[in-house]
Amino acid sequence: NNFALINREYTSGVLSDVKKKQAAFYKQVDSVKQLQLHPTIVYFQNPTVRPQSNYHGPDVMPNREAADWNYAYEKYFGVDEVRLMGDTLFK
Repeated sequence: NNFALINREYTSGVLSDVKKKQAAFYKQVDSVKQLQLHPTIVYFQNPTVRPQSNYHGPDVMPNREAADWNYAYEKYFGVDEVRLMGDTLFK
């Protein structure tokens, strides 16, 4: 059942990887905004291993492939651009 899957992903570190990457993103947003330099660019990291129990799929795709999600993150966090490492297309 789903509880067993959640427990397996928790004990294996899959869920903590997602949590660490989210926390790093939030910290980066705060750091970039405190500098008050423009453009404000932050880098999003998708999970290394995608959890099956509670993860829909990557929101931010390479090279703004699903730009609506980039735009949503940019508006919500008040930054100029959200990128993935390795992107070659920018806003």
